[in-house]
Amino acid sequence: DPEFALAWAHLCRQDGLVFINFDQSSQRRETARKALDMAMKFGPDLVETKLADGVYKYFVERDYEGARTQLEAIRQQYPNNAVAPEFLGGIARRQGQWEQSRTLYAQAIELDPQNVFLLVDATLTDLATRDAVAAQKHLGRARDLSPQNSTVIGFLAVSFQLDGNVAQAQTLLDTIQPKRGDGLYTGIVATNAILLRKYDSGIAMLKAQLEDPKALGSSLGAFENNLGDLERHAGHAAEAAAAYEKTKQAVNELLRTQPDNTELLNQLAWAETWLGDKAGAIAHLQRAIAILPASKDAVVGPSYEDTLARIEAHFGDKENAISGLQH
Repeated sequence: DPEFALAWAHLCRQDGLVFINFDQSSQRRETARKALDMAMKFGPDLVETKLADGVYKYFVERDYEGARTQLEAIRQQYPNNAVAPEFLGGIARRQGQWEQSRTLYAQAIELDPQNVFLLVDATLTDLATRDAVAAQKHLGRARDLSPQNSTVIGFLAVSFQLDGNVAQAQTLLDTIQPKRGDGLYTGIVATNAILLRKYDSGIAMLKAQLEDPKALGSSLGAFENNLGDLERHAGHAAEAAAAYEKTKQAVNELLRTQPDNTELLNQLAWAETWLGDKAGAIAHLQRAIAILPASKDAVVGPSYEDTLARIEAHFGDKENAISGLQH
């Protein structure tokens, strides 16, 4: 049904979500734009089309103010719609307006209390503000609705990491068998293995994931970096170097079509660090920070500054590292 406006509107939202998180190619941008254009052509008055327009401004264009205006208008016209306050909460989070973000997510959850995606989305604000109690409240509700959801379990483990309860985090992580390509969950497992200083099971899990590299798509570099980190901490220098070299190859290939993808630049810089390429690592990280500074994205931007501080510390530039961490 090529004139199905509702489907086009939802396709735009999904492509936008992929764009902001993974694939910032011109092709993905064009796919999202086409979906929005088709939704506007066949269903300009649908609330879903209006939401898609706001989401496109938010996810693809990063036009936070334009998206906010669109979504606020939807809220006024459709006060029972939970999607508008949810995405408004996400925009507030990107702008560092943490309490406003928390309030908007609470309003969205009141309208749609059994939406697992919404509960997890709200949790990102809790975790960003180090509020483990609030995170566990939202994730407990989400887990009741979706007990074997790896994203729910993964973020619940992160909330226990924030509390310093690494053993409890591992107990939770052990209840899930990840599907191939589940980069979020496997990344959390790798972090927990480092915190526990127990690497073998994490290495085995990542090697199993990497048996079919093509299936991991644009996440391949992240998987190889995680494996490199665990091998390095385990004292396996050659294996770690091999993993980081594979990250370089995979990420450089993707950067040909996505030169401004800050997450790829971050992955590349991390691999270069442990391969001893100080100049490359710092240059790529500084480029990521210039493209997406904290002033443009209060969620992701500071993570790049964090990575830069780690790189500077590794190469002995302690003053800049400490200054960055204090900032």
